[in-house]
Amino acid sequence: MSPGGLQLGKANPSIQASAIAMPAPTKLITYVSGVAAITTIGLPWPGFTGFIIFIPTGAFTLATGGTGSATAAVIGVATQAVVSVAMFLVTDGITWYPSYVIA
Repeated sequence: MSPGGLQLGKANPSIQASAIAMPAPTKLITYVSGVAAITTIGLPWPGFTGFIIFIPTGAFTLATGGTGSATAAVIGVATQAVVSVAMFLVTDGITWYPSYVIA
């Protein structure tokens, strides 16, 4: 599974976790700060399927219950980020699934 054009750039600078709508990543790797509960993550482009990587610099959470759209997918499994432990997120274009789950 290839992330397509996302792999052509360097890592995104750190962005703040957002409970409203996590912005779509523009690079394969994104540093994420803050402690918000993320319920949706923007898709890098319409129809995107594949994976992205978050490097947590804050203890944000992923929470279910968001409302998806044509430009953002919901979180499929709730989890807590671990600072400095890479979190791979895979999407089918509708739902994001994290690589680890911590209750």
